[in-house]
Amino acid sequence: MPTKSCWVARALALACLLCSPLVAQAFAVPGLSVSSWTLPRPAKNWTVPVLFDGALVAYDGQVLRRFHPGTKVEGSALATVSAPVFSSFLALGPSGRRLFFGESSTGGLFVYDADTKTVRRFSALAFNYQVAFHPLEGERFLYVSGAPSTTSTQVVRIDTVLGTRVRIADVPGSSGPIAFDRFGNLFYSVPDYSGPKKGSILRWSSGQVLAAIHGVPLTPKDATQWANGFDTVGALAFDPEGTLHGVDALSSRFVEFGGGALAAPLLTPQSGETLTQCTPLEAAAGAFERFGSAGAGFRILGTDFATATDRVHELTPRRPQLRASDMQPPPSASLSFTATDLPASVPCIVLFGTGLVPERPLAPLGARGLWFPLFGIVPTLEIVSTVMMSDSSGTLTLQGNAPSRSGSRWTTQVLAGPVPQLVGGDATSPWITSLPVSVSVR
Repeated sequence: MPTKSCWVARALALACLLCSPLVAQAFAVPGLSVSSWTLPRPAKNWTVPVLFDGALVAYDGQVLRRFHPGTKVEGSALATVSAPVFSSFLALGPSGRRLFFGESSTGGLFVYDADTKTVRRFSALAFNYQVAFHPLEGERFLYVSGAPSTTSTQVVRIDTVLGTRVRIADVPGSSGPIAFDRFGNLFYSVPDYSGPKKGSILRWSSGQVLAAIHGVPLTPKDATQWANGFDTVGALAFDPEGTLHGVDALSSRFVEFGGGALAAPLLTPQSGETLTQCTPLEAAAGAFERFGSAGAGFRILGTDFATATDRVHELTPRRPQLRASDMQPPPSASLSFTATDLPASVPCIVLFGTGLVPERPLAPLGARGLWFPLFGIVPTLEIVSTVMMSDSSGTLTLQGNAPSRSGSRWTTQVLAGPVPQLVGGDATSPWITSLPVSVSVR
């Protein structure tokens, strides 16, 4: 049966159908791109898919179902677990070879092993909700949040081999999500559906977590209130840089936390859809930065409870594009460059040179999301750089003429910034770059 938090989320979602503004499609803030697809059949509760052994895998409460990562067409089942129940989570283990998943009807906790191709039930926790792996413990131990009683939630550390457990924290109220940062600090979102701006996130230090393994369970009094002043968060996840993100269960938005008050919305779904779960893209390279390089990102699950439709949204950086009107112009011919998807109304430097090394993060200019080649000046070019401003739509156009010298070759790239920081969001890169374009005069 569903968790208490999920029942509340369902009721709120249905109530919001009467008053939500119409949204034609999922909307991402500038600098991010979203692609969406619909899961094929209604389920009691889908989990957000994860990339596992070459396929996207989701758990519908009965079957681990596989989908082609490109076409999203459903393939053969990975494993059948039980009669239909209410799934709670699906998580890829740090080794990449095991899937951990749970269901709330019996509280069962399972693991699927890609090498042995078997499913094993290793423990149970009533009303289990979300899980996390400690960065220093691999996948032998799984941390699980759940509400086995009507008045409190437990965070439990479970040995996935022996099934033994240690209670790490006790928190009043219904189930909330957990996440570890790279240092082993434990974050917990306190659920409060009584109204807007009631949400808060607690943080226990890595030392406190270690002490709780061998001592007394932690409580909210032991924690630091890391962030507050936003709506209730129903899922938590860190990006590769260590920035915390989550799903706002009350206002149905995917948000970024900068720490402190408020949170910055990054994705808003279409009207009637409630976002429920999120997970980082697996083995992602680079940083999850607005206007940054592709690679890192999040997969987010949304449900329209009125139509029993489940959608998956993939949110990734949208790097500025640069196009030349002619990649091989005749000498002295008209030539223009157009950059799109830039931050709006920011200074831009249009660079002309030769890329000496492959693109890489350049720390002095802000490594987060910035990829920039070391440029060498080409003395024979009639222009080396020029400074312009992007317009209010994030577009820049430079018009001129190709060099008069036949055989001239160069690379053009736009350096722009700073990236505006979102209210409530994390610090941003001071500079970003467009994709480079190479031109050769005939």
